[in-house]
Order: sequence, then structure tokens, then C-alpha cells
Amino acid sequence: MLTALATVVLLSSWQSIASGEVHEFDEGRRLAAQRIFLAGTELLRDQQAASTRAAIERFTAALEEWRALGDRAREAETLHALALAHASLTRNREAIANAEQAAAIRRELGDRRGEAASLDAAGFAYEAVSDLPKARERFESALALYRSEGDRIGEARQLVGIGAVLHRMAKNKEALECLELAHQVDLETGNRAGEVLTLRWIGNAWLGAGDRRKALEISQTALELARETGDRFEQGLLLNNIAVIFGYEGQWEKSIELFEEAAAVHAEGGRQAEEANALLNIGVAWAQLGDHRRAISFFERALPISRALGDRGRELPLLIYLGASNREIGDTDAALKYLKAGLELSRQLGLRRLEAIALNHYAMVLYNAHRFEEALEHHELILRMNRETGNVRGEVNALANIGATLGSMGRCGAARARVVEGLALARQLGDRPFEGATLAALARLDREEGQLADALEHANAALEIAESLRGTMSAQQIRAAFLSSVRDQYELQVDLWMQMHLRAPDAGFDALALQASERARARGLLEMLEEARAGIRDGADPALLARERDIRKLLNDKAAAQTRLLSSRPKPEQTAALAREIEELTGQMHQLELEVRASNPRYRALVEPATPSVEEIQQLLDEDTVFVEYALGDPRSYAWVVRRGSLRSFVLPRRDAIDALARRVHALLSARPGAKSEVEPALAELSKIVLRPIAQELRARRVVFAAEGALQYVPFAALLAPSSRAPLIARHEIVTIPSAATLALLRRGEDRTPPEKTLLVLADSVFSSDDPRLERAAAVSPRSSSSSKTRGETAAAAELRESLERMQRLPFTRLEADSIAQFVPAASRKKALDFDASRETAVGDEARRYRIVHFATHAVLNSQHPELSGIVLSLFDRNGRPQDGFVRLHDVYRLRLPADLVVLSACQTALGKEIKGEGLIGLTRGFMHAGVPRVVASLWKVDDRATAELMRRFYEGMLGPRKLPPAAALRAAQLDMSKTAMWKQPYYWAGFLLQGEWR
Repeated sequence: MLTALATVVLLSSWQSIASGEVHEFDEGRRLAAQRIFLAGTELLRDQQAASTRAAIERFTAALEEWRALGDRAREAETLHALALAHASLTRNREAIANAEQAAAIRRELGDRRGEAASLDAAGFAYEAVSDLPKARERFESALALYRSEGDRIGEARQLVGIGAVLHRMAKNKEALECLELAHQVDLETGNRAGEVLTLRWIGNAWLGAGDRRKALEISQTALELARETGDRFEQGLLLNNIAVIFGYEGQWEKSIELFEEAAAVHAEGGRQAEEANALLNIGVAWAQLGDHRRAISFFERALPISRALGDRGRELPLLIYLGASNREIGDTDAALKYLKAGLELSRQLGLRRLEAIALNHYAMVLYNAHRFEEALEHHELILRMNRETGNVRGEVNALANIGATLGSMGRCGAARARVVEGLALARQLGDRPFEGATLAALARLDREEGQLADALEHANAALEIAESLRGTMSAQQIRAAFLSSVRDQYELQVDLWMQMHLRAPDAGFDALALQASERARARGLLEMLEEARAGIRDGADPALLARERDIRKLLNDKAAAQTRLLSSRPKPEQTAALAREIEELTGQMHQLELEVRASNPRYRALVEPATPSVEEIQQLLDEDTVFVEYALGDPRSYAWVVRRGSLRSFVLPRRDAIDALARRVHALLSARPGAKSEVEPALAELSKIVLRPIAQELRARRVVFAAEGALQYVPFAALLAPSSRAPLIARHEIVTIPSAATLALLRRGEDRTPPEKTLLVLADSVFSSDDPRLERAAAVSPRSSSSSKTRGETAAAAELRESLERMQRLPFTRLEADSIAQFVPAASRKKALDFDASRETAVGDEARRYRIVHFATHAVLNSQHPELSGIVLSLFDRNGRPQDGFVRLHDVYRLRLPADLVVLSACQTALGKEIKGEGLIGLTRGFMHAGVPRVVASLWKVDDRATAELMRRFYEGMLGPRKLPPAAALRAAQLDMSKTAMWKQPYYWAGFLLQGEWR
């Protein structure tokens, strides 16, 4: 609104100057001043930071000349232009000073229209620094002037300005009255462009009043009108506003989709500032969902745009949210760096609302450091600031944080008063996510005071909200991210049931706790397995499937280009540009997946997979099998041991203690064998925590573990059996599963027709152009000479590049293929070696003919985009031409494999992106989705030669004379290796585990 009005005023003044009016002063000096001023106006039109700074220099020079010439009218015009220029660079204090001076001079000269325009500019600058009373005063003064001049369009714009200020002051009823007057003027004057603007603010005011339905209705009407008038700028702003409304409703999927559309509209129009704002909002949405690494990627895309524009106002929230998300992922140093910069900038710019947000995240850093008094002081200040600026949602958040801090200090009564106050406000706003969070906060306070029944009531109410919000989402990545963001509420429910069990051990509360744990575990995987078995894709719109195939091919091409680029030590801007393209294509692919689901009636008929009861879990077991499920939490963790006829539960230490030790064990085991004195004590300590309490219940040949958190990185086979120095595998077969519910779904697919042949092995692929198997080296090798991280390189790019640098030929995989193939008759096996060990072989019909598919090759891990993690097969054809040799996770999801077993004899194939509650998003779940009930995969970068030997022994046990089931065969192979002097260290044999079905 400021820009549109200001442009009109400036243009009229330029025309006046250019007309050559003659005054009594020196004509040469006057013409020089005119040229300087006009040069400034041309630079200001460019709307780029550098041009705007240059414009300010020109205006400042022209101002000196007009003052020297005593030309007050031109002095006022130039001051007004300076105000607009400073405002566009978020130098709002300078803008206020210039606009106020311009208005005062114009008042002296009797230039009522000019005075109104300068008051308008001052009003917007005051609003930008959150001085809302002064902003309102200036708009009201300008309104009176426009009315006295009969300027209806100017009148409408001031009414909108006043309405916007009233909205920010949380006086939405008054705001709506003012905005409706403006809308009436727009209709009377036929000003359709002005009507779009007014309707946008009416939508904002209805949102502020808590009527989201009305806000959405008005905003969508404005969007239709903007499309009719072809106003792409307003379309982008309205798409953004509508996305915000869906975000308030907890409909993050729709919200992100609209933010992405807004970003595309602004990018198309070259409006970089607004594009950066949309990227910021996408990042905030992902942060709200708990996927902070993805959020950071969007913030990092937007930050250089804002800095290049010199847009400090938009740089500020990016600094704040970068600080917040880095805090969430545990990078305290980065968090403090960004938050301190954000606090300093918010104070420089006088932006109180954003200062409050920065302070909030800074206070959370203090809270996490147990500096509760300081955190409380900051949160109380934040509460006052939010009330001063009319930020009701910020007020709710501050009240919740004050309650949490007081609760941690043992002041539960005072904490409860604050949380109850916040709950009332959240309900008044109709803000369901905040209502759920405050209900969970109340439940924690109830727990602290021993009121377990009340706590459970509040916790259950919070989870009802969470489940209802999750039910509005279709995209799996968004559903998983959302569940991660409310994971603590599920953990709270588990803890409350278990605390009730400790009070009444015979009441069956531990069974309810286990069921609650299952409800919160691997939900995304369960739903995907359900979809796969329902054949969702089979009845989808063919046109959508074709578009999806095109996007996936393009995504694979870009990922392959990234592979080639990273092998050549590229410039940071090259990798960043390609990463952005991959990010955008990934988003398009997920959107098409959504449309494919929505287009199929079978998807709408699906119901949420049922959470199994203890009795149903027991039916999955046989007499030789015991099931152990871990639930890590704060302030304590739990384990349940289920046998055919019993359930026992155990209290374990809090999550952070177990996670820290589990990560240490993984680090020690996955390193090349070192000092025995380091590995064994760590194994003994972790075994003491997670195995010793349940020792008496492990009286079975087979133990099936459902782990979570860092325990997913631990090979339970290598842990020490209770009361023994021997590894657990010496006494038991070890199997891992994501959850009992996952096993139940896998078993539902067991009635399929088995393939007619036994074994397909893909091994000894061709990875580099200097491989002697190539007749000529016609391509660039995907290897590099250094493994150090390059300047400006993202963590994901470094991860991929380092994988590529290790991608040398694996000669022992050929030996591995030969040694395992010997156990299968020639007619029932195929060894796909050299160039035949290709992507085409893996994803084609050939692989569907075998019961066992074995990959002996490299793998790459992409924690930023897990769908791009995958298996690497031959990267060159027989003629030395580069080819796509990657079988990525999103390719695996499209496979339909009737195989009984897939063996991923490669590095880190059991790993993936960790999402709280969902587990590790990686290749194992991809093959389960493809229809494979059991997968053997690795937890670390395995040794080539040792792996070949382990696999030979594994297949000998499985396909040799003993015909052992896969779990028993893997145990026998690992035990043999552990008793061999050369391979006895767990590094060589413990990295592989069997996941899924054991029968």
C-alpha cells in the first residue's frame, strides 16, 4: 500500500520538476539539482538494495541543493522520497524522521495532498517499528486531509492503514468497521485494485478475530478478484495469507502447498523479497512440524536473497528461525550465533514483535541449560512485549513457557495458573495446536503433583487434538513430521499409564502403556504398507502416474548431475543451485504422490491401521520367541517383554542417558578395531542398562527387539548377555522390527505365490572410468582426491561427496557372489556381475523371478532427502558411457518384489533419516513397502573382505545342508566369525542385522 501511494506522489513531483518551472534562483544550480533528484527516482524504481542505497545518495545531494536554493516544496518532495527509500531498506527510524519533516514543510506550504502522502509514509514507518498509536494517529490525520480534498481513493487507503494498525493492536472489531468503510469506497469508485488490497486486510482482521472460516472466505474472494485483474503481486500475498490460515488450522500439508505456490508466483514476477518471505514461511511450517533440518534448508535459501536485497526486515526473521531450528537439532553454538544477531538487529530496527520471538528462542536455550531463573525472567518480559504489541498467539506461547519453567522450578501452583490462562486464550482463538500443547502442559503439572487420573484426562484430550489434526494430512512426510512434533505428548501418555501401573500392578495399565507405545511408533510405515497391499497405485489416474514418472526421472537426472558435480570439487554456488532444484523437484514429486492417492477411491476407503493389543501381539509369537519393545522418554524410559502367556514391564533411565551411551557404542563398534579396553566397557555399560533389568524374561531361543532413538543404531547381537561376558547372540537369535504392528501387516502378505527361482546376486559393479573392464575411459570418475568438507558445502552434499570418494571397486564382492552362488543350482540362480550389475537389472522384471535378491555393492546415505539414498550399481555401460546406476529409495518404493529376502550387503544400508516416533527412513522400509517381509542390512561402513566371508557362511547355513531359517543362519554365521581370530572383533561381524519376519 505504501509503495503504490508513494509512487503516485513521486511521479507527480517528477512531472512538475520536468516541466521547467522558473524560479528566481540560479537556473543552472536548479537544473543540476533536478537531474540529481531524477537520477535518484530512477534508481528507486529498480527496487534493488544497491540501487536504493545509490538513490539515497542522490536524494541527499539534491536535498542539500534545494535547501541552499531555499526551495521548500522541492525540499519536502526530496525528504518524502528519502523516507520511501529508507523504508524499503527497513531503516524505519530514518524514514520516520524524513517523512515527519516532509509533512511539516508541506503543512506550512498548504500542500494538503502532499502532507497527507507524507503522513501516510510516516504511519507505515511507525507501524513497522511497532509504534502503533503513532501510526494510527498519522493515518487518521492523513484521512482527514484526503477527505477535505475529496480524494476518495486516498481516503480508502488511509482507512485500510488504520484498519491494519487496529488489527495489529488486536482491536479487530474496530478494524473490521474501518476496513468495511474502505471496501465501500472501493466499490463506489470502481477501484478493483484497491478492493483486492482491502479484502486482503479484511481477511487478516477476521483471522485476528478468531473467525478462520470468514477469513478464508474473504481471502479466497480477494484471490479470485486478483486473478481477474491479473494482479500477480496480490495473488502471491493472498496465497501466503491463505496458507497461514490453513497453518493455524493445523493443515500443514495444504499450508505448505500454498506457500510453495506463493513462492513460485513471486519468483515468476522477479519479486525476490516476497519470494524470500514465502520460503521463510515454508521453513516455519516445517519447523512447526518438527522437521528442523528441512526447515533450515529453506531458511538458508531465503537468507542470501534477503541479504542481497539489503532487506534487513526480512533478514531478521530468518536469523531468528535459523537460531530456533539449530537449537532444536542440538547445535547450540549456531543457535546462539543466529539469535544474538537477530536480537541485535531487531533492536536496531525497533521491531518489538520480532524481538519478542528472538527472546523466546534465546530463553529456550537458557531453559535447556537449566538456567531456569534467567529463562523465567526472559519469558515474563516476552509476555509483556506480546501484550503490548497485541500478539495473542505469542501471549499464549509465553504463558505456556512460563508455566513449563515454573514447573521445572517446582512452583507447580504458579505454573498451573499461567498454563490455565494460556489454555483459555488458545480456546478463545480456536487454535487447536496451541490448545493441545497447553493441555499436555497441564498433564505434566498434574503428574508432578501426583494427580495421575487428571493428568491422563488432559493427556488424552491433547492426543485427541493431535490425532484429529494428523487426520487432515495426506502426505506421508508431513504426517511423519507432525507426529514427530507432538511425540512428547505420546511419551507423556505412555509414562502416565506406567505410573498408574506402578500404583496398581494388577490393573492392566502396563498393557495399555504398551498399546500407547505401539500407537506412536512407525505410523507412516504402517500406512504405507497398508496402501501397498490395497494397490493404491493400481487404480490411479494414468495421466498423474505418467507425470509422476517424468518428475521421478528428472529428479534422478538431477541427483546424477549432483553426483558428477560433487566429484569435481565444484564452487559452493553450483552445488547450492543444484540442491535447490532437487529440493523443488522433491516437493513436486511429493505433491504428485498426494494427487495419485486422492485420485483413487481405494485410498479413500482405507482406514487407519489398528494398534495391536497385548493379546494380538502374543498371537504373533511362538513358544521360542520373546518380544522386547523399548520406549525412551523423559523423565524415564520403559521396556516391555511379551511372551505367549505373559507381559512384564520395566523402568529404565531417561532417554538422553541411553541415547548418549548407544551412540558411543555405535561409534566404537563401527570404527576400525581399536583398543579392546574402550569397546568392551561401553558394551557392558549399555547392556547393564537395557538388558540386565529384563534378563529373567529372555528365556527363549529368539529375541525380537523393537528399539527406538539411538538404540536403533545398536547391534543387539553384540551386547553382552546378562551375567555373561559372551555376546547376546551366543544365546539367542536376534531379530529387529519397527513395531509389532509392522510385523502383523507383513504377515498379511504371506499368501502370495513365491518366485520360481532362488537367487539373484548383483556384484562387482563398474564405478569409475579407469576401471580396466572398460575398453576406454570416456567419462569422469565419480571419485575425488580429498575427503575434507569444502567451504560453503552443505552437510548433505558433504555426506554424498564422501560416499562417492569411497566408491572404488569392491573386488571381494565378486568372490562373495561366487561363494554364495555355489549353494544354488545353476538353473535357479543368476550372477549379475560387471556391467550386468546395473540399475536396469535391479528394477526390471528379472528381479521379480527370485526368492532372494542380494546386492553386494556400495550404498549412499542422504539424510537431507532420504528418498535419494540408495544402492549404487554400474555407473558405466560397456562402451564407457556414463549411466544412472543408482537405485534410490523412491525407486524402491515403486518396486513390487515377491522376494522372501533382500540382502543389502553394502555400507550403512540399515540407516536413514531419523524421525522421532517414525524411526529410520531408509532402504529397509523401502523394500518392506515393495513387498519383502525380511531384509538383511548393515549399521555401519562394513569391511569388504569380512563381509564376503560373513555372507558365505550365512548362505551356507541358509541354503546348505542345514537349511536354517534366515535369522538362525545369520546367527550361526556371526557366531562362527566371532570365534575366528581374524574376525572376532564385532566390527567385522556385528554390523548386519535381520529386520522383519523371522519365520
